[in-house]
Amino acid sequence: MAKYRVHAASLPFRQGADGVQVLLLKSRSGRRWKLPQLRVRKRRLPRETAALAAYRKAGVSGSLSTASIGDYRQGKGGRRRSVLVFALEVKEVHADRPKPRLRSKWLPLAKAARRLQRPELEPLLLGLPSLIEDARLRQLLLNLPELSPLHRL
Repeated sequence: MAKYRVHAASLPFRQGADGVQVLLLKSRSGRRWKLPQLRVRKRRLPRETAALAAYRKAGVSGSLSTASIGDYRQGKGGRRRSVLVFALEVKEVHADRPKPRLRSKWLPLAKAARRLQRPELEPLLLGLPSLIEDARLRQLLLNLPELSPLHRL
């Protein structure tokens, strides 16, 4: 049985003039677009890790979903990862993000789904508007002042 390392990713989104937009990052190699993600460390919840990844890699913070909205598997260099995805409604964009060299771009959902080149994430992205509406109705999105970007660095 293969052992998977657990990572947490955030799916940063905002309401734009033309609908919901998602923030994607360019990989270090510059060949792919990806979501901000980090490995879940001991004594840190996946949700905390997703908030930290959003701040460190994309320089954004806001309201994070209380539970994972989906997951996917990823293999890289013989290592396997299980990535939990959390929705993040962006409230603030920080100019002083720790990884300023990573290029980021706000994209409409359909274009973001194509750019990610991950078929397993496409339903997650395209279903985001209804998920946002459900979350607002059930108040699943929490404001996280206690999980500031500098929390547990």
